[in-house]
Amino acid sequence: MMMAFMVKLVFSIPLRGPQGFINSAFKFAQLSLLWSQY
Repeated sequence: MMMAFMVKLVFSIPLRGPQGFINSAFKFAQLSLLWSQY
C-alpha cells in the first residue's frame, strides 16, 4: 500500500490510477498482490 501512495505522490495521480500500474508490475514480476476493496 505504501508503494501505491509513493507512486501517487510522484506522478500526482488519483490513488486508483497507480493501482493498475502496480498490478502490472507485480504481474510482470510474477508476484501476487491483494488490494483492499473501495
